Amino acid sequence: MNGDDFSGQHVLGIGASRAGIGAAIARAFKSAGAEVAITGEEVAPAPKDQGQFAYHKPDVTDLAAMRGLAGGKAGFITGACIPVDGGYSIA
Repeated sequence: MNGDDFSGQHVLGIGASRAGIGAAIARAFKSAGAEVAITGEEVAPAPKDQGQFAYHKPDVTDLAAMRGLAGGKAGFITGACIPVDGGYSIA
């Protein structure tokens, strides 16, 4: 990885389903070559982002599921994690 080249990196945008700042950040990482997944509260991401990213509507009350998503078991976190809209982290 060099400069703004994120080829081969995986990014998870937390709270990026409403086409706001989180989605804009996710799009920027995607345009820089990263494989991007996003999460949100909606059933699906905003129409302009549907089909652009892997999408997860996580059950934030299920700690094991959240650890799996954050820990890469869903195949995402090997690079950056972008918490947006009241994001959180899991130890």
